[in-house]
Amino acid sequence: MDVILVHLTAKCLPSEITFKHSDYVFGDIPEYAQICIQRCREQLNCDPVIITDEIVRNSLSEQVIDFYKLCKSGFPSFYDDPFWFLTLLRLFVVCEYAKLFNKHEFLHLEYDNLIYMQDIVFKRLPENCYFTKVGPGCGSAGIMYCNSILSIDRVVGGIKTLLKKGQHTVEKFVSYDFLSEMIMIDLLVKGNKAEYLPLVPTDKFFELTNCVFDGASYGQYIGGTNNGHSPGWYGLNHYIGMLLHNNDIQIAFKNKHPSVNYRNYNSPIFNLHIHSKKLNLYV
Repeated sequence: MDVILVHLTAKCLPSEITFKHSDYVFGDIPEYAQICIQRCREQLNCDPVIITDEIVRNSLSEQVIDFYKLCKSGFPSFYDDPFWFLTLLRLFVVCEYAKLFNKHEFLHLEYDNLIYMQDIVFKRLPENCYFTKVGPGCGSAGIMYCNSILSIDRVVGGIKTLLKKGQHTVEKFVSYDFLSEMIMIDLLVKGNKAEYLPLVPTDKFFELTNCVFDGASYGQYIGGTNNGHSPGWYGLNHYIGMLLHNNDIQIAFKNKHPSVNYRNYNSPIFNLHIHSKKLNLYV
Protein backbone atom coordinates (compact mmCIF):
# COMPACT_ATOMS: atom_id res chain seq x y z
CA MET A 1 0.00 0.00 0.00
CA ASP A 2 1.24 3.49 -0.88
CA VAL A 3 1.12 6.38 1.57
CA ILE A 4 0.56 9.82 0.04
CA LEU A 5 1.21 13.15 1.75
CA VAL A 6 0.58 16.54 0.13
CA HIS A 7 2.38 19.86 0.49
CA LEU A 8 1.03 22.49 -1.90
CA THR A 9 1.20 26.26 -2.12
CA ALA A 10 -0.25 28.71 -4.62
CA LYS A 11 2.97 28.19 -6.64
CA CYS A 12 1.49 24.98 -8.02
CA LEU A 13 -0.58 27.27 -10.26
CA PRO A 14 0.60 29.66 -12.99
CA SER A 15 2.05 32.92 -11.64
CA GLU A 16 -0.77 35.02 -13.09
CA ILE A 17 -3.21 33.35 -10.66
CA THR A 18 -2.93 35.17 -7.36
CA PHE A 19 -4.60 34.84 -3.96
CA LYS A 20 -4.95 37.01 -0.92
CA HIS A 21 -2.52 36.35 1.93
CA SER A 22 -3.24 33.49 4.36
CA ASP A 23 -1.35 32.77 7.59
CA TYR A 24 -2.35 29.10 7.24
CA VAL A 25 -0.40 28.39 4.05
CA PHE A 26 3.29 27.56 4.60
CA GLY A 27 6.10 27.44 2.08
CA ASP A 28 8.20 24.77 3.76
CA ILE A 29 7.23 21.35 5.02
CA PRO A 30 7.11 21.67 8.83
CA GLU A 31 9.57 19.76 11.00
CA TYR A 32 6.83 17.74 12.71
CA ALA A 33 6.00 16.15 9.35
CA GLN A 34 9.21 14.14 9.68
CA ILE A 35 7.76 12.42 12.75
CA CYS A 36 4.67 11.45 10.76
CA ILE A 37 6.88 10.15 7.93
CA GLN A 38 9.06 8.13 10.30
CA ARG A 39 5.96 6.65 11.93
CA CYS A 40 4.70 5.52 8.51
CA ARG A 41 8.02 3.79 7.90
CA GLU A 42 7.79 1.99 11.22
CA GLN A 43 4.13 0.96 11.16
CA LEU A 44 3.39 0.68 7.44
CA ASN A 45 6.83 -0.29 6.17
CA CYS A 46 6.91 2.29 3.38
CA ASP A 47 8.32 5.67 2.48
CA PRO A 48 5.47 8.11 1.88
CA VAL A 49 5.26 10.00 -1.38
CA ILE A 50 4.96 13.77 -0.91
CA ILE A 51 3.06 15.53 -3.70
CA THR A 52 4.64 18.97 -4.06
CA ASP A 53 4.14 22.03 -6.25
CA GLU A 54 6.81 20.69 -8.61
CA ILE A 55 5.05 17.34 -9.07
CA VAL A 56 1.78 19.14 -9.79
CA ARG A 57 3.40 21.52 -12.29
CA ASN A 58 5.17 18.66 -14.07
CA SER A 59 2.42 16.03 -14.11
CA LEU A 60 -0.98 17.55 -13.30
CA SER A 61 -0.77 21.15 -14.47
CA GLU A 62 -3.67 21.11 -16.95
CA GLN A 63 -5.98 19.25 -14.56
CA VAL A 64 -5.23 21.67 -11.73
CA ILE A 65 -5.79 24.77 -13.87
CA ASP A 66 -9.13 23.36 -15.02
CA PHE A 67 -10.01 22.61 -11.40
CA TYR A 68 -9.19 26.20 -10.39
CA LYS A 69 -11.43 27.51 -13.17
CA LEU A 70 -14.24 25.24 -11.99
CA CYS A 71 -13.89 26.61 -8.45
CA LYS A 72 -13.79 30.19 -9.66
CA SER A 73 -16.92 29.76 -11.78
CA GLY A 74 -19.18 29.08 -8.82
CA PHE A 75 -17.39 28.55 -5.52
CA PRO A 76 -15.87 31.76 -4.12
CA SER A 77 -15.12 29.97 -0.83
CA PHE A 78 -12.55 27.89 -2.67
CA TYR A 79 -10.83 30.22 -5.11
CA ASP A 80 -10.53 33.47 -3.15
CA ASP A 81 -8.70 32.17 -0.07
CA PRO A 82 -5.59 30.03 -0.79
CA PHE A 83 -6.05 27.92 2.34
CA TRP A 84 -9.54 26.77 1.44
CA PHE A 85 -8.66 26.31 -2.22
CA LEU A 86 -5.59 24.22 -1.38
CA THR A 87 -7.43 22.02 1.12
CA LEU A 88 -9.95 21.08 -1.56
CA LEU A 89 -7.33 20.92 -4.31
CA ARG A 90 -5.43 18.46 -2.13
CA LEU A 91 -8.25 15.91 -2.44
CA PHE A 92 -8.43 16.38 -6.19
CA VAL A 93 -4.64 16.13 -6.60
CA VAL A 94 -4.37 12.96 -4.49
CA CYS A 95 -7.02 11.28 -6.61
CA GLU A 96 -5.58 12.46 -9.93
CA TYR A 97 -2.07 11.41 -8.87
CA ALA A 98 -3.33 7.96 -7.90
CA LYS A 99 -5.04 7.57 -11.27
CA LEU A 100 -2.04 8.85 -13.24
CA PHE A 101 0.43 6.51 -11.51
CA ASN A 102 -2.01 3.60 -11.17
CA LYS A 103 -2.11 3.56 -7.36
CA HIS A 104 -4.91 1.08 -6.74
CA GLU A 105 -4.53 1.19 -2.96
CA PHE A 106 -3.29 4.14 -0.94
CA LEU A 107 -3.55 5.89 2.38
CA HIS A 108 -3.52 9.68 2.39
CA LEU A 109 -2.57 11.49 5.59
CA GLU A 110 -2.31 15.06 6.69
CA TYR A 111 1.13 15.23 8.22
CA ASP A 112 0.01 16.05 11.75
CA ASN A 113 -1.14 12.41 12.03
CA LEU A 114 0.51 9.57 13.90
CA ILE A 115 -0.09 5.91 12.99
CA TYR A 116 -0.25 3.28 15.73
CA MET A 117 -1.23 0.13 13.83
CA GLN A 118 -0.31 -1.76 10.67
CA ASP A 119 -2.21 -1.66 7.38
CA ILE A 120 -3.78 -5.10 7.85
CA VAL A 121 -6.77 -3.26 9.38
CA PHE A 122 -7.81 -2.17 5.86
CA LYS A 123 -7.56 -5.51 4.07
CA ARG A 124 -11.16 -6.64 4.58
CA LEU A 125 -12.82 -3.39 3.54
CA PRO A 126 -14.92 -3.42 0.34
CA GLU A 127 -13.65 -1.41 -2.60
CA ASN A 128 -14.31 2.27 -1.98
CA CYS A 129 -12.79 5.56 -0.84
CA TYR A 130 -13.03 6.09 2.92
CA PHE A 131 -12.88 9.30 4.93
CA THR A 132 -13.25 9.95 8.66
CA LYS A 133 -16.24 11.34 10.54
CA VAL A 134 -16.03 14.49 12.66
CA GLY A 135 -19.52 15.82 13.39
CA PRO A 136 -22.99 16.25 11.91
CA GLY A 137 -22.56 17.30 8.29
CA CYS A 138 -18.77 17.31 8.58
CA GLY A 139 -16.09 14.79 7.56
CA SER A 140 -12.31 14.82 7.33
CA ALA A 141 -9.54 13.79 4.96
CA GLY A 142 -7.02 13.91 7.79
CA ILE A 143 -6.85 10.24 6.96
CA MET A 144 -8.26 8.86 3.71
CA TYR A 145 -8.05 5.29 2.43
CA CYS A 146 -8.82 4.14 -1.13
CA ASN A 147 -8.60 0.64 -2.62
CA SER A 148 -9.91 1.00 -6.16
CA ILE A 149 -9.47 3.33 -9.14
CA LEU A 150 -13.22 3.30 -9.84
CA SER A 151 -13.85 4.61 -6.33
CA ILE A 152 -11.36 7.41 -6.92
CA ASP A 153 -13.24 8.35 -10.09
CA ARG A 154 -16.48 8.56 -8.07
CA VAL A 155 -14.90 10.96 -5.57
CA VAL A 156 -13.44 13.21 -8.29
CA GLY A 157 -16.73 13.17 -10.19
CA GLY A 158 -18.64 13.96 -7.01
CA ILE A 159 -16.43 16.96 -6.20
CA LYS A 160 -16.79 18.32 -9.73
CA THR A 161 -20.56 17.87 -9.62
CA LEU A 162 -20.79 19.89 -6.40
CA LEU A 163 -18.60 22.64 -7.85
CA LYS A 164 -20.71 22.81 -11.02
CA LYS A 165 -23.88 23.18 -8.97
CA GLY A 166 -22.39 26.33 -7.46
CA GLN A 167 -21.87 27.44 -3.90
CA HIS A 168 -25.25 29.14 -3.49
CA THR A 169 -27.04 25.92 -4.48
CA VAL A 170 -24.90 23.56 -2.41
CA GLU A 171 -25.03 25.64 0.77
CA LYS A 172 -28.81 25.18 0.88
CA PHE A 173 -28.21 21.51 1.75
CA VAL A 174 -25.79 22.04 4.65
CA SER A 175 -26.08 23.49 8.13
CA TYR A 176 -22.86 25.53 8.04
CA ASP A 177 -22.46 29.18 7.10
CA PHE A 178 -19.17 28.50 5.34
CA LEU A 179 -18.47 25.65 2.96
CA SER A 180 -15.17 23.83 3.39
CA GLU A 181 -13.79 20.58 1.97
CA MET A 182 -14.91 18.92 5.23
CA ILE A 183 -18.53 19.77 4.44
CA MET A 184 -18.11 18.54 0.89
CA ILE A 185 -16.70 15.23 2.13
CA ASP A 186 -19.89 14.64 4.10
CA LEU A 187 -21.95 15.43 1.00
CA LEU A 188 -19.90 12.88 -0.96
CA VAL A 189 -20.62 10.21 1.64
CA LYS A 190 -24.32 11.09 1.75
CA GLY A 191 -24.37 10.89 -2.05
CA ASN A 192 -22.88 7.37 -1.97
CA LYS A 193 -19.63 8.54 -3.59
CA ALA A 194 -17.55 7.44 -0.59
CA GLU A 195 -17.79 5.89 2.88
CA TYR A 196 -16.68 6.71 6.41
CA LEU A 197 -14.21 4.67 8.41
CA PRO A 198 -15.56 3.73 11.86
CA LEU A 199 -15.30 6.47 14.46
CA VAL A 200 -16.67 4.40 17.37
CA PRO A 201 -16.86 0.61 17.77
CA THR A 202 -20.57 0.47 16.92
CA ASP A 203 -20.06 2.11 13.51
CA LYS A 204 -20.30 0.41 10.12
CA PHE A 205 -17.16 -1.52 9.11
CA PHE A 206 -15.81 -1.83 12.67
CA GLU A 207 -16.28 -5.59 12.48
CA LEU A 208 -13.89 -5.55 9.50
CA THR A 209 -11.20 -3.21 10.88
CA ASN A 210 -11.40 -3.96 14.63
CA CYS A 211 -10.22 -0.43 15.32
CA VAL A 212 -11.51 3.14 15.02
CA PHE A 213 -10.05 6.11 13.15
CA ASP A 214 -9.46 9.73 14.13
CA GLY A 215 -10.55 12.56 11.84
CA ALA A 216 -9.94 15.23 14.46
CA SER A 217 -11.53 14.63 17.86
CA TYR A 218 -9.41 11.94 19.51
CA GLY A 219 -6.17 13.78 18.76
CA GLN A 220 -7.60 17.07 19.99
CA TYR A 221 -8.74 15.47 23.24
CA ILE A 222 -5.42 13.72 23.87
CA GLY A 223 -3.06 16.41 22.56
CA GLY A 224 -4.94 19.72 22.58
CA THR A 225 -5.24 22.02 19.58
CA ASN A 226 -3.15 24.55 17.67
CA ASN A 227 -5.51 27.29 18.93
CA GLY A 228 -4.28 27.15 22.51
CA HIS A 229 -6.58 24.46 23.92
CA SER A 230 -4.93 22.08 26.37
CA PRO A 231 -5.28 18.28 26.34
CA GLY A 232 -8.76 17.28 27.46
CA TRP A 233 -10.46 19.76 25.11
CA TYR A 234 -13.41 18.70 22.98
CA GLY A 235 -15.87 20.44 20.69
CA LEU A 236 -19.60 19.98 21.07
CA ASN A 237 -19.96 20.12 17.29
CA HIS A 238 -18.02 16.82 17.09
CA TYR A 239 -19.59 13.41 17.62
CA ILE A 240 -16.84 12.47 20.07
CA GLY A 241 -17.19 15.80 21.84
CA MET A 242 -20.89 15.17 22.42
CA LEU A 243 -20.14 11.70 23.82
CA LEU A 244 -17.42 13.06 26.10
CA HIS A 245 -19.71 15.81 27.34
CA ASN A 246 -22.31 13.19 28.32
CA ASN A 247 -19.71 10.86 29.86
CA ASP A 248 -20.66 8.18 27.34
CA ILE A 249 -17.11 7.46 26.14
CA GLN A 250 -13.65 7.15 27.67
CA ILE A 251 -10.44 7.87 25.77
CA ALA A 252 -7.05 6.71 27.00
CA PHE A 253 -3.41 7.06 25.96
CA LYS A 254 -1.38 4.45 27.80
CA ASN A 255 2.00 2.94 26.95
CA LYS A 256 2.16 5.18 23.89
CA HIS A 257 -1.03 3.71 22.38
CA PRO A 258 -4.48 5.35 22.16
CA SER A 259 -7.71 3.48 22.83
CA VAL A 260 -11.40 4.14 23.39
CA ASN A 261 -14.00 2.50 25.59
CA TYR A 262 -17.58 2.78 24.36
CA ARG A 263 -20.67 0.67 25.10
CA ASN A 264 -18.66 -2.23 26.49
CA TYR A 265 -16.28 -2.17 23.55
CA ASN A 266 -12.62 -1.43 24.08
CA SER A 267 -10.95 -0.54 20.79
CA PRO A 268 -7.52 0.61 19.68
CA ILE A 269 -7.38 3.87 17.71
CA PHE A 270 -5.51 3.48 14.41
CA ASN A 271 -4.25 7.07 14.25
CA LEU A 272 -4.25 10.32 16.16
CA HIS A 273 -4.73 13.62 14.35
CA ILE A 274 -2.50 15.81 16.54
CA HIS A 275 -3.77 19.34 15.89
CA SER A 276 -1.40 20.81 18.49
CA LYS A 277 1.44 19.65 16.15
CA LYS A 278 3.31 18.26 19.18
CA LEU A 279 3.74 14.87 17.57
CA ASN A 280 6.97 14.21 19.48
CA LEU A 281 4.99 13.82 22.72
CA TYR A 282 2.93 10.88 21.41
CA VAL A 283 5.48 8.48 19.89
